[in-house]
Amino acid sequence: MRYATLEISTTWRGMGRAPRRRVLSSIASPRITPCQQTLDLVKKLEDLVRDHGQAFRGRAVFQPASQASEPRRERVHIAPDFEVWMLSWLPGQVTPIHDHGGAVTATTVLSGTVLEDRFVRVTDLEARPIWTMARRPGDFDLIAATAIHRVRSIGHTVTLHLHAPACAEGRTFQAVDGHGT
Repeated sequence: MRYATLEISTTWRGMGRAPRRRVLSSIASPRITPCQQTLDLVKKLEDLVRDHGQAFRGRAVFQPASQASEPRRERVHIAPDFEVWMLSWLPGQVTPIHDHGGAVTATTVLSGTVLEDRFVRVTDLEARPIWTMARRPGDFDLIAATAIHRVRSIGHTVTLHLHAPACAEGRTFQAVDGHGT
């Protein structure tokens, strides 16, 4: 497998300039399978958490629930082939049922706990729930480009999301029971 090295260097609020970190990035090649490419995303996210996880947790800003029903989102890094977002959640905040616009996504929980509900498409903009799983600190999750899900927080939570390519506008869906109603 061939790799290109991306140097991640950015200014972290309140911390001055962060040291440069090298993160491996696969170069598009017919020899690299989709499975290898997605495992590379998880590896990139693991490296970011190892090198900057504490700084990310320290940057979390929690909006009062009266101001936002969804978590606060902050893009913390952008590169040619991926971007990274940090979400700061208050208890009870929830995303709509959504996809990621064709982006493959790797996520992790830095602190707190979220519940992720996965769905299967029933019609163009309707989806049926198929399972729910708790995600805790240190859990890494890979979300396929076609996946539909909803995430809700339990307590104050900080999550990190790596999208490849950069996440386009996804679609939102309505939940329906197993019969499409």
